[in-house]
Amino acid sequence: MLLYRNVLQVRCIFDGGEESAADSVVTMYLRDKQVNIEVTLYNDEAKTSIAASHHAEDLFGEDPMEIPFRERV
Repeated sequence: MLLYRNVLQVRCIFDGGEESAADSVVTMYLRDKQVNIEVTLYNDEAKTSIAASHHAEDLFGEDPMEIPFRERV
């Protein structure tokens, strides 16, 4: 179940270079009481991405579907 998706700028450092900002798609979705978070560079040929997973109650303190969308974000 999709919780959140948006295009945001994130800080990136590639190959030990200088820090820069890059447009990225940030997605949060709920599966089996785990909140999965993915960040994928937007319009990047290599589709560089990172992902993490956290238990929903640890992240939100309760079932995220009980929290209004605006507060979840």
